[in-house]
Amino acid sequence: MTAARASATVVEFRGMAAQAPRPADSPSPPVRSLDRWEALIRGDRRGLWAGCCRGLLTAVSWGYALGRRLHRGLYECGFKRRQSLPVPVLSVGNLTVGGVGKTPFVAWLSRRLREASHRPLVLARGYGRRPGEKLNEEGQWLLRQVPDLVVVQDPNRGEAARQALKQTSCDVVVLDDGFQHEPLERDLDVVLVDATRPFGYGALLPRGLLRESPRALARAHAVLITRTELATEPNLAQLEGDIDSLAPRAVQGRIRFTIVAVHRLGQREDPSILKGQRVAVMSGVGHPASVRQSVEAVGAEVRREFRFPDHHLYEEGEIRAIAEECRAGSLWCVTTAKDLPKLESLGGLLAELPLVTLEQGLEFEKGEESFLALVQARCRSGRDRRQAGDRGRAAK
Repeated sequence: MTAARASATVVEFRGMAAQAPRPADSPSPPVRSLDRWEALIRGDRRGLWAGCCRGLLTAVSWGYALGRRLHRGLYECGFKRRQSLPVPVLSVGNLTVGGVGKTPFVAWLSRRLREASHRPLVLARGYGRRPGEKLNEEGQWLLRQVPDLVVVQDPNRGEAARQALKQTSCDVVVLDDGFQHEPLERDLDVVLVDATRPFGYGALLPRGLLRESPRALARAHAVLITRTELATEPNLAQLEGDIDSLAPRAVQGRIRFTIVAVHRLGQREDPSILKGQRVAVMSGVGHPASVRQSVEAVGAEVRREFRFPDHHLYEEGEIRAIAEECRAGSLWCVTTAKDLPKLESLGGLLAELPLVTLEQGLEFEKGEESFLALVQARCRSGRDRRQAGDRGRAAK
């Protein structure tokens, strides 16, 4: 495992033109773009130039913090009014940029709500949609995971939800990426915290990964630690203590993600087929390092890694270049189920890739029962509050 990690080549970019393939065992090129930025803010890069860059990023982060406080303050002081939807709103969000597993969790929560006889509507902004598409790759993936789920994506989330609720029988809204979305009132705020980088290197954007201060966790009703399979027990215990001090009234839980199956040549197979297999990992997700770690955890030998920005729309030249590298190195190309809808949009070109798609599972290590009880309680209180308001307005 260690040898595979040391010799693998990481290629990270915002776009990629077709290029000549390199031998699978060639030396690694410099890591680019987002990896460089993260190495800088993490403190890995040293020297005068790196220190000056961090100082500049710190100054910019002060401006970001001020803007964030002013934006929230306008709603807190009543200068702007939050919209209230006619059904309970359950928000799923996070403190940092980058993936924490929100989309798999939204799918899990939607299934649990259905099991409790609710009819959920998933509401999101819809970053990275192709022109003319109603749903981005996350929305399409949700529909595959939860058939007949109502998914609405629109930058104007409040108005889009109102229209959708008039046209459907949905009785609860799951607001995806809603912790910093001030315009909508929520009945439940769930915050997911990635165990591998919980507080974004301790600084706000762009000096760190934080969208807002960890003190904001005091607003949360539930704080769930994700990717616990990639962290040690002492680190998890320390993180739980930190969360308890920041959000003493919040329900806590632990969530682990596992590869439960892989899909290859149209067949669903056991993840063990990856053991000892030389692979390239291709992903356009918020936390690409976690994809690689999951692949290595099942015993695959990662020889190439192609990292694209989250919601990246793949182009033909990119896929052809990656296919050439995989053929030259006799590598399987491993990608995520979230990336698959974007790849399928390229049509027959997908056949050039020796593609293996990961099927990820989610399970609670602790706190599931308490969390589900909280969800039901907040749904009931939200419904009762709205019914009381309706009766009061009718009596006037």
